Amino acid sequence: MPNAKTELSREDYSDFRDFVNNRVGLHITSTKKEHLEHCLFERMSDLGHSSPRDYLKFIRDIPQSHSEMKELVNLLTVGETYFFRDYNQLNVVKEKILKPLIEKRNITKRRLKIWSAGCASGEEPYSLAMIIKDLIPYLNFWNVDILATDINHHSLEKAKAANYNNWSFRNTSERIRDKYFFAEDRQYRLIDEIKKMVTFNYLNLVDPCYPSYFNNTTDVDLIICRNVAIYFNRKTTRSIVERFYECLNDKGWLVMGASDPYVTDSRFKSKEFSGLYIYYKSVKPAETRFKKPLSQPKKPVKNIEKQTAKLSAIMPLKFERPEDGDQKMWDRKTKSAAYYLSGMEYFHAGEFKKALDEFHLGFKKNKIAAKCAYMIAKIKANGGDLAEAKKWAKKAVALDKLLLEGYFLLSMVYQSLGQDQPAIDSLKKTVYLDRNFAEGYFCLGVIYKKQSKNRLAAKAFHNVKILLKDKPAVKDIPELKGISYSKLLKCAEENLYS
Repeated sequence: MPNAKTELSREDYSDFRDFVNNRVGLHITSTKKEHLEHCLFERMSDLGHSSPRDYLKFIRDIPQSHSEMKELVNLLTVGETYFFRDYNQLNVVKEKILKPLIEKRNITKRRLKIWSAGCASGEEPYSLAMIIKDLIPYLNFWNVDILATDINHHSLEKAKAANYNNWSFRNTSERIRDKYFFAEDRQYRLIDEIKKMVTFNYLNLVDPCYPSYFNNTTDVDLIICRNVAIYFNRKTTRSIVERFYECLNDKGWLVMGASDPYVTDSRFKSKEFSGLYIYYKSVKPAETRFKKPLSQPKKPVKNIEKQTAKLSAIMPLKFERPEDGDQKMWDRKTKSAAYYLSGMEYFHAGEFKKALDEFHLGFKKNKIAAKCAYMIAKIKANGGDLAEAKKWAKKAVALDKLLLEGYFLLSMVYQSLGQDQPAIDSLKKTVYLDRNFAEGYFCLGVIYKKQSKNRLAAKAFHNVKILLKDKPAVKDIPELKGISYSKLLKCAEENLYS
């Protein structure tokens, strides 16, 4: 029989607290001890474990994707929220951030990207969607992307269903409720127009899986992460804020909750609006971002014949020493390669303007044009210039129809632009060129899941699971800085079973 005891010993509490912190990233303080005990004894009772030690041994031995880990996390992270919570702060977001941004983008590019990080049961991102609908009457002419993520699977399912009771409207006017909801069996169902504006995904903010094209956390205009940092210790919170900085586009905004600690990252600046502080990404002038001054003379590539051996490992070209009569052909190839190699050296040194100069020169050489076009597209994408990135990626694959990385980059750009079908078409070409290209299957799964094509999504994620089971766990994926094969496998499994 399960133990009727409802209080943990000091040793058991310490061990469970450390387990939850190390495995999930949640920081359990002494004030939350009673809540932790309630969650643990509830799970022990449901599973029939006789003691806390027995249950601890069980959860230590199961993977993160196991259903029991999901149940435990669901209990530990039950969030309290409602529509238009912290109304004054949301009104500042509407009047001081979204309205000016929309007015500016209406002239330039009609695109808006928002991330609700720690969205709970969906009231916050849906509130933002309603605000945007009020500000942009003709949404069909805009590309509005609202991403909402959470660690709690039950909350995400409730958010996707978009059915709410009266308690969720305790700070909402009847005008808003009647405008955007239908009354159904003592509940209120959100209209499809608003519901379709938000995409819900599982994401643990502790995991270093963002920014990434995989989960649509790049080039974000506004991140709202309110009353979430209270679950983490200071070190974890600093790491999360650092990654938020990388997710935002230049001068993007970060909104934290009233109970969250102040942002101490010096790269963020704050603005005060009616007593409320909102953070924005402070970007240094372009000329100070590089490791070396831009006026420095161009660095030549030395010993080009030795460098070509290094080049062959990163591009599909052969540089074999020709017979004596083909010396001119050899000279043309190595000179073309020199531009690419020089550009790569500047790229890895962070001197992107110089790298672009070299790649543009290399693009004029037929033998090296596709690779140079690809690198130009990559630099443009990393800088947030998606239109130019798309143009150059398309040039790359037009020049070399077997350039897998070109199609993959093009798919990432299409996803960031909200163009799902062209992204799917490009990804299908990647897995056609390489049936073992797990990254392509994963991204297909993400898009299919977003489109509610669950059978296709499950098939894609299952392919990822099969392909990565024997991959080196800690090895980083090429072209995806900081994401290992084990991390990609974990994300695939979580999507497969969620």
